[in-house]
Amino acid sequence: MYPDVETSYFAIESSIGFPRSVHAGVVLRNRPASDPLGATFWRAGTGASRLVDLNRRILALEFGIDPEAFRFVRQVHGDAIVKRRGDTRELTEIPNADGQWCSSKRTYLVANVADCCPVVVYAQTPRRIALLHSGWRGTSLGIVPALVEQWRDHGVEPDSLLAWIGPCADGDRYEVGPDVADRLADYPGAIVPSPHRTDRLLLDIPSVIVRQLRTAGVPDVAIARSPGGTISDRRYHSHRRDRFAAGRMLAFAALL
Repeated sequence: MYPDVETSYFAIESSIGFPRSVHAGVVLRNRPASDPLGATFWRAGTGASRLVDLNRRILALEFGIDPEAFRFVRQVHGDAIVKRRGDTRELTEIPNADGQWCSSKRTYLVANVADCCPVVVYAQTPRRIALLHSGWRGTSLGIVPALVEQWRDHGVEPDSLLAWIGPCADGDRYEVGPDVADRLADYPGAIVPSPHRTDRLLLDIPSVIVRQLRTAGVPDVAIARSPGGTISDRRYHSHRRDRFAAGRMLAFAALL
């Protein structure tokens, strides 16, 4: 167990590098806690709706919030980013997006992950937080630097940001085809031949995101990464490893 894992009903890997006024992290698979395949927070794989709803309510209770404080998006593996205001009108419709941000306190931005990278970005002045879902598609579209540029247009300097890349697919296990590699051809160091199959390559998504953040102006010292790999480590859900049986972990980010 890593030193940054909180344990209660659900084990949670907390983010690193942020002030105490930021609550962010990823809820782990928690196999012993509920369903034999592991707790899931989205209706994927074998996750029944009632169990998903129960897991969300238990987590809200642990966080000391109403379940309506969670802000979900319908993830479409794109680069759309929406602003959330924290009011109840946002509960009537789930937007199609893979990124969201807010400046209101105790509004919990959430994303469902099972190999794609959750990325949390925090700005102190003006104070705001974002959560991005960045798989290979979102990464190739540049959803992370798009947020930095969007915030720059609102007066947030990139060199003042802090970022955390959560657990996602292992760079030494995540095999992709040449078509995916072509979309990320600007990052050759993140793509290497697979030792297992001549027609496949290995993709290290977190290293691409780190380079995107650097290029956007975020300092190296302000970028932190989870040591976890979802494919190799069974503490995490992994669609690549478990296919239909994979549930979805919940990544979250909030200002306190």
